[in-house]
Amino acid sequence: MSTTLRGDQFESDVFALLSRDISEGRFIAPSDRCRIFRKKACYSKDREKDIVFDIAIEISLPGQATYSSLWLIECKNYGHRVPVDDVEEFFAKTEQIKPGKTYAVVISTNSFQEGAFNFARSKGIGLARYFIAESLHWILTRSPSSLAVRSDASLDSKMAYDGLRQEDYLSRYYDLCCYSGDIYSHSLNALFLKLLRPEEAVEIIGIIGGARERISSGLFLVPFLHAKEIESRCQMLRDAVGYKRGRVSLEAICNYFQETCGLEVREASLASGCLALFHSTPR
Repeated sequence: MSTTLRGDQFESDVFALLSRDISEGRFIAPSDRCRIFRKKACYSKDREKDIVFDIAIEISLPGQATYSSLWLIECKNYGHRVPVDDVEEFFAKTEQIKPGKTYAVVISTNSFQEGAFNFARSKGIGLARYFIAESLHWILTRSPSSLAVRSDASLDSKMAYDGLRQEDYLSRYYDLCCYSGDIYSHSLNALFLKLLRPEEAVEIIGIIGGARERISSGLFLVPFLHAKEIESRCQMLRDAVGYKRGRVSLEAICNYFQETCGLEVREASLASGCLALFHSTPR
């Protein structure tokens, strides 16, 4: 595959990823406030002609005919680390498009040079590395780009740090490693939120409303667990309910959590059977 075709394919993959997050309500603003484009032509007053960007996302506020902020995204499908020169060149282009309303993000298949991090930090640029899905080993179908908030686990942060800086790093569990504002995570949502200017953050969070409250309460935060940890916890639960062989009793598990955690269990009859609904009431 030629260099051009490889670049176009990666750009298409990133566009699909962002489009999916927007349509499924996982982006920083609701889908009805966002417009996403490929090969977006934006007018540069300095050049007196258009500059074409790989991907652009426009976010508008209620009652506004034009966008409030513009996210310009550069896609790099390299066989080597992304040099700082590329990040500088991309930023210079974004600065020609309505300064003060634009945000810059570089998404690559490879790691970044140290200078790229220094420049990104000083200019408020987001960096992300997107791993090919076929190379991942997911215990569960869990795209980290769908996470609404950043995990504070030091292990997750270290993995993201290594993924962005080590050219030969192989990610088994996460499809993304992200950096913005000195924060390393596996969430595009966290990357975008961290880049928002204070005044813009107030407006965007105001749009999201109740969803942000649920996010801040931790409802959407699902910490990452390795396969061995998942299996260990499952075995502890089986031992706790006295499991011997055959199918694990859902009733036994419900009773166990009722006794130990104050879990409230409600059942609703459905055509296909019985659905158990859980609500935890902390003791």
